[in-house]
Amino acid sequence: VTWGMKGEQSFMEKAAFLFQDESLNDMMQPMFKKGLDNLQEVLREKMETYSVNIDGITQHGGGYYMYVTTASKISQVSDRMPDMINQVTNYMSENNIEQVGNPFVLYNQWNEDAGTAIYSAAHFTPSEVIVPAESNVLTGYMPNQRTLKTTLKGDYVNLKEAWDKAYNYLQENGLAAAGNSQAFEVYVTGPKDNANPAKWITHIYIPLQMEKPLK
Repeated sequence: VTWGMKGEQSFMEKAAFLFQDESLNDMMQPMFKKGLDNLQEVLREKMETYSVNIDGITQHGGGYYMYVTTASKISQVSDRMPDMINQVTNYMSENNIEQVGNPFVLYNQWNEDAGTAIYSAAHFTPSEVIVPAESNVLTGYMPNQRTLKTTLKGDYVNLKEAWDKAYNYLQENGLAAAGNSQAFEVYVTGPKDNANPAKWITHIYIPLQMEKPLK
């Protein structure tokens, strides 16, 4: 961003400045500061812009994936997640394992009362990968399943609101989350792709209970 002021002064204006106690630079300094402060505020507001959209029910294809799992306090999830994703992607790159799609986090267990979570950072692969017994990166399988898809466009600090809206949608529309399946977040774009959080895109998938057949 370039900030400055440009204009022309008449002969009388130039003469008037000669009799000022302050230099032109001193006189303009407060105006420059105010302008910069306003510009920073506009940029901050744009970076904090976000939206949550309930995309509706969709069939997620699932597939094989590679992952690492950990347990922590809920407050630590966002801090640990990037390193876990890097651990998986680095392992796959070093072993020439093809990566399909975008990285995601699978929530194995989320206990609000205890304030703890068990979760896995993962990346899909085209087929099953057999790993050595001592490997920290493991292989899993996600079935093809019916899900509610929600999209957050914006900073990760807004994820809780996106999850709340998704679960509220389930309740309001007579839908129920599958008790034996884990919900997950797919990070389509993030800090590595764009420094502006307003451009980050995250998809949330909540597996749904199977529809009961009509009698």
